Amino acid sequence: MEWQRKIKKGKGVNSPFSVSSKLKKQKKSSDEFEFMLNKLSLEEIIALKLEVSSRILGGKFYGFQLWAAIPKVVKDALMLYAISASNTDSDAAELLNMPTTRFVMLKNAYKSREYFKQMLEDFKKES
Repeated sequence: MEWQRKIKKGKGVNSPFSVSSKLKKQKKSSDEFEFMLNKLSLEEIIALKLEVSSRILGGKFYGFQLWAAIPKVVKDALMLYAISASNTDSDAAELLNMPTTRFVMLKNAYKSREYFKQMLEDFKKES
């Protein structure tokens, strides 16, 4: 069976969530920034973020557990993306190829809803 993109339609539990929208509202992103970011590979983005962040520390990250922390950082990013790209938790779980119960457990463990808390409150006010 060929993979087909699911179109976000209707209002599901995850409908109001978008990492892009949140960052734009916080003035941390823009259409131009996203256009430039899209030209970079994920590896380049991570390496650039680490390089820019390390400048504050004099170019070194000594004492930080980067290698051990990266799997959690990537999984956290995947959770945020899955929530942002789907209408429901079951859609997000399907996107990540895991059972919905496991997705909900991990969503709570990673506190993904906390990231979108203000967006959820704004969405409830509009409804």
